Amino acid sequence: MLPDYTALLREIKRAAKEVYEASKPTQVCYGEVTSDSPLKIQVDQKLVLEEEQLVLCRNVTNYECDVEFSLKTEKLQHTAQLNLLLCNTRSKTRRK
Repeated sequence: MLPDYTALLREIKRAAKEVYEASKPTQVCYGEVTSDSPLKIQVDQKLVLEEEQLVLCRNVTNYECDVEFSLKTEKLQHTAQLNLLLCNTRSKTRRK
């Protein structure tokens, strides 16, 4: 009778594993792009995923964004004193 319990326990574990796997909303896979329009990715020899089956992150999609920036320039006047200061600073930081 012990083998029957072992088989029953094995089946319960298998069923629990299937339920757990089915509850996962995503699975990460790596593959090779075989077509870009329509998008097809070959994961293994028999499994080819199409665009409807994929969730693409922003890194692999085309997108546009608006960028604003401001630029402020200042005029720098060189004087003999500034040049002397720069020369002294450079000579102190040199390694021999």
